[in-house]
Amino acid sequence: LTSAFMIKGVDNHLTNNVAANNACLAGMNTFEMADELNRRIVFARNVIYSSGVTIYTHTNWSEERIAEADYNLFYLREGMNPKISSNAPSLEGWRAQGYDLHSQIADPLFVDAEGRDYRLRPDSPARALGIEAIRFADIGLSTGVLSLLVPLIPEHSDRPWEMEAEFLAR
Repeated sequence: LTSAFMIKGVDNHLTNNVAANNACLAGMNTFEMADELNRRIVFARNVIYSSGVTIYTHTNWSEERIAEADYNLFYLREGMNPKISSNAPSLEGWRAQGYDLHSQIADPLFVDAEGRDYRLRPDSPARALGIEAIRFADIGLSTGVLSLLVPLIPEHSDRPWEMEAEFLAR
């Protein structure tokens, strides 16, 4: 993977997300190729945890690329010094450009990162940045989605409830 988050387009907002333990080069990547505009991106109130060796990478950087990058929480793998961006390697250089002025580099204090429980503890520094707890129960397929997809699968078209029950049992 190039990055945990790949952002392209115009006026896209990536807010209140968690990227954790990704074997990639960067936490967030933006790029513009040929005639594909990539402008006014907002990257705010996100947690990047052990995802990449660089927090940001930008291919074909332009001043219009990022509208806002702030109130993020970054934590790199043990013993790593963060390289903030491909166009500003230090946090100070990145902040001098007006980005991540309030963001922090700190352990987000997940409930149990080793056990893949990425809920924020009450004392997490993410909360002071306005990062809201993610309701994991609201993520993923709802139970009714498979009923819509099953008619497309010939061997289950006459009994969608079996396909859905089989899926949910996994």
